[in-house]
Amino acid sequence: ENGIEIETAGAVTLVTISGTCFAGEEQEQKQETGREGAFGISLYAAVVQFVTDGGTDRSAIEMILRERYGITVPAPAVFTEEATPGTAEKRYSAFENRDLMVILSVFEMFPEVFHQLPQLKYIVRRVDTERTGRSTAVIGGERIEFADTIFSRPYSYETRRVIAHEKTHFLWAYVFTPQLKADWTALSGWYRDAGSESGWSTTEDPSAFVSDYAYQVNPNEDMAESVAYYLVHPERLRSRCPEKYEFIRDRIMFMAGDRYAGRLLL
Repeated sequence: ENGIEIETAGAVTLVTISGTCFAGEEQEQKQETGREGAFGISLYAAVVQFVTDGGTDRSAIEMILRERYGITVPAPAVFTEEATPGTAEKRYSAFENRDLMVILSVFEMFPEVFHQLPQLKYIVRRVDTERTGRSTAVIGGERIEFADTIFSRPYSYETRRVIAHEKTHFLWAYVFTPQLKADWTALSGWYRDAGSESGWSTTEDPSAFVSDYAYQVNPNEDMAESVAYYLVHPERLRSRCPEKYEFIRDRIMFMAGDRYAGRLLL
């Protein structure tokens, strides 16, 4: 919001974009993600603020989601009807505009080649009756179910981290190669363990993981947590897990870049 100012006087609209949206960020973003020719997230956010009339034009917001990320926002009743026959009934509610604006900003942080995934078509807002904040990437169901309580958290980076985490599960399921996943598994000391609740254990100390959840479950969750922190709170990942920070930067973000051609096989 601080990157753009829009003033209207009669028939004239004056749009002023802050110089901070241009200065220095292009090179920084190239170093971290391998993306060339992009002025960065700040300029993108300023343009989105303009196109969506400050986040109030719902049709424009959904157009960006659809055209840039391949995402449709269905009516809440669509998946409520699907879930009703089950014993654990789920209820869904409509996204608020501000929810979708946060989602837009996080999706844009991924390399452009990951913006549209054919297997991810929908996002829905699930009523979180137990207030756990537990969101779910429904692999095979073409959607992410965001718990509505994540959008009311006092710290916005927590909301953004959850969004990035769930998107990463689709990358793990459909994009990352077996070799990349095997290398990540080895880096984190993961091994199959029939006696563990998740079926996995690790030889590494908890301090080598970016969060308790990353340590407690499996390589997939470890990757999702690590990528989310890389995008939203990079200093925490870099300080706690420098090898993982470099792995994500070099093997995922930079190698994907804007010229992805199966290079994650390396």
